[in-house]
Amino acid sequence: MAEPRTETTQPIATIEIKKGLSRLAINPHGARIEELTLKGQKILTKVRRADLTQASTHPCIPIFGPETTTRFGIPQHGSARKKDFDVSIVEGHIILSQEIVDGQYPKGLSIRQVHSLSEEEYSLTTIVSNSSTEALPVNFAEHFYWDTPGGWGGLIINGKDVEDIVRRDGAIPALKGKNVIHIPLRREIILDAKGFSILQLWTGKNPEGKFDQHYVCIEPAEGNPAENFFGSKDSMIKPQQSRTTEIKISLQ
Repeated sequence: MAEPRTETTQPIATIEIKKGLSRLAINPHGARIEELTLKGQKILTKVRRADLTQASTHPCIPIFGPETTTRFGIPQHGSARKKDFDVSIVEGHIILSQEIVDGQYPKGLSIRQVHSLSEEEYSLTTIVSNSSTEALPVNFAEHFYWDTPGGWGGLIINGKDVEDIVRRDGAIPALKGKNVIHIPLRREIILDAKGFSILQLWTGKNPEGKFDQHYVCIEPAEGNPAENFFGSKDSMIKPQQSRTTEIKISLQ
């Protein structure tokens, strides 16, 4: 049965959708996913890091990582994650949008994210649009915080042990189709990421160098910040054009 069409643009502290044993909780401040559970298994989570930061999944826009080759004065991962997004709820889909105003970055860029949940799957479609008269550099990423209640030792992605890559804040190629994620004590997770070239792997650590174990960040990104993607020809969105990425998460 189709759900009735509903719309709202009212500010909401936390938006929650439940479908059977699946649950999605989103805070429009920073477009943060505070929890994703599929079929009773927690997938994404809100965490307290070793540096005492409260953290949760968020978009990185217009840049992923630090600014190195341009001089717009953008902080790491951009400021959108620290600002309120406009909210619409249409036929059960949560739609968040924001005009990007960040340092001296040129005006005209906007982001629109559509979050959807079924009992079987979570999906995120992100449209980044350029309404200006000049090409704008963009390296969009979704900074996922994955729940690892048994630690991330033995983390396997696409058949490869990636523990060491997490420790050195490294990246692996994002498969265009199905990325298979094995987290200890969890059912295998399928990450379908379209429009991304890498998965950046990371976790926090305390001043003594001890790594957090209760979460791991597996972050689909359009381009590799270590290769100075932001500002490159491939990062540019032409005037009056847009770029779309799609993410789907399900259980194996």
